[in-house]
Amino acid sequence: GGDAYSLTPSEETPVILQTENNVFGAAWNGVTLGAIRSTSSLTGGSLEAYGPDNRQLGDNDPMGTGSRLVIRQNGAIVNQCIMVNYGDINGDGVINATDALLLLQNTVELIYLNTIQTGAGDCNQDQSISATDALLILQYTVGLRYFTLEA
Repeated sequence: GGDAYSLTPSEETPVILQTENNVFGAAWNGVTLGAIRSTSSLTGGSLEAYGPDNRQLGDNDPMGTGSRLVIRQNGAIVNQCIMVNYGDINGDGVINATDALLLLQNTVELIYLNTIQTGAGDCNQDQSISATDALLILQYTVGLRYFTLEA
C-alpha cells in the first residue's frame, strides 16, 4: 500500500533514471545528492544516498559509481538505483587517470571489473570496454572531451 511517489528530473538534473534496470547515470564528475535534490521534484517520499561502501552520503558528498540512490516512503525503501558514472571506475566520484589505469588493467586481465564498473568504463557506449575508453577518460581529465548519456 501507501501513496505513490513521483521523482521528476528537470532539464538540469545531473542523472538519467532508468527504472527498468534500476541504474542511473551521471554525465559529469562529482554529482551529489544535493544536486539531484535541488534539480528534481520528489513527492510522496524522501531521497537518501549511500556510497559503494554503504556509508550514508550527505548532500555535498560525491556519488561515485556503485553509490545507491534510495527512495523511502514512510521509512520503507520503495525504490533504489545504482549510480553508473561514466569514467568513474573506482567509485570515488572523480574521473581521473586512476580510472583509466583500472580499465587498462582489466583489458589485459590483471584485474577484473564488476558489472557496475564495466558499465562505467564503457565511456563511448559501444557495449564493450577497451583501451579506447581509457583514452577517453584521459582526454576527459584534461578537458578535451565530455561524456554524454544516451537515453
